[in-house]
Amino acid sequence: MPLTTICGLGAYKMSLKVKENGVWSTVGKVRYTIAKDSDFSGPANNSGTKYIGESTNIVMPSRIGGVDFTKYNSLFSSSSYKKLAVISNNNGVTNMYYMFDNCSGLTELDLTAFDTSSVTDMDHMFGNCSGLTELDLTAFDTSSVTNMYYMFGFCSGLTELDLTAFDTSSVTDMDHMFGNCSGLTELDLTAFDTSSVTNMDRMFSNCSKLKTIYARTEADATKFRNSVSFPTGATVIVK
Repeated sequence: MPLTTICGLGAYKMSLKVKENGVWSTVGKVRYTIAKDSDFSGPANNSGTKYIGESTNIVMPSRIGGVDFTKYNSLFSSSSYKKLAVISNNNGVTNMYYMFDNCSGLTELDLTAFDTSSVTDMDHMFGNCSGLTELDLTAFDTSSVTNMYYMFGFCSGLTELDLTAFDTSSVTDMDHMFGNCSGLTELDLTAFDTSSVTNMDRMFSNCSKLKTIYARTEADATKFRNSVSFPTGATVIVK
């Protein structure tokens, strides 16, 4: 069976090839499975539809049952997977809220080849992923995102988080964004433009070890400091 190349992943510096029957693909030394209709518990874009496949190295399909797959909400929520690597070059996806919420047993999550360029909603995307100790989101395009409510809430295992590539110019809601991230000691938010944010309540609530936050401007810094339940002893520094 001849091989064809899936386009759209050049930015991730990966060579992705797949068999035409859609069974196996290869990225570097890792084998990825292109998810089939039967790997999902329901139809595309249904809020109750879950990924139920056996593979933990997944290429997301652009369609399920002949319908464009544009909403990933709750797709892995409350699942028991320990490790996941998910590739998506579908730039039509707009919704990722609750995508990995309550995956408390998840210890490794690779999203370095994940197209988020059209996503508007990341509400609770990683909420309650308490088993994660690191998370590489440097490939995330967040320029269209408006909602980051509780995005990392209760990610208590994270000790560092690189968000220097985030574009938050369209975000209006950051309520509880880092709430209960009790392992973080420092946050570099110099990429955060909070000029559109109208809700920043409890953005850093119960971040008990957080001591230093770096801000882009004094206006952003003031918003951070004025967030409800700002951590006692934490300092915001404008870089």
